[in-house]
Amino acid sequence: MGPAAEWPTASFLELTQSLTESLKPEFYLLSLPGKSPAADLLAKSLGSEQDKEPKRNSSAGDLGLDNLLELLPTFSTVVGSNGSLVNLAAHLGVPTVTLMGPHSPRTHRPLGKIHEVLTTYAECSPCHLAKCPLDHRCLNELSVETVTEAVKRVLA
Repeated sequence: MGPAAEWPTASFLELTQSLTESLKPEFYLLSLPGKSPAADLLAKSLGSEQDKEPKRNSSAGDLGLDNLLELLPTFSTVVGSNGSLVNLAAHLGVPTVTLMGPHSPRTHRPLGKIHEVLTTYAECSPCHLAKCPLDHRCLNELSVETVTEAVKRVLA
């Protein structure tokens, strides 16, 4: 859906640290082709202090749809920017936390009862643009604390 739909990598990094402190989860990073630098940074941060190897890391582009369809139902939750991955996970019955940026939650949200769609008020949203011409406030203002609490709610 374009770079405007992506939550900042630094926020994902802070989220993984927040969740690690409170829930002790095992993470599996999924990224689309061309997004590996952000995934690599997150994977490095999830490693142990001794070896800095990720607990698990993969690329959705490398998995293929068959493998992705097998893997997603094994997750306790999926957290991600709005796009095909969170919608597919929700369709498979996996609780999701969707970080909604420039798209309307009415038309682009995952469907179901065990999903949370998080958005912030921005006077320019929904703009439906792939690249933000302003300051990306629709996602930059979505706090890590808000996402952490949503993850805890869908896991409860």
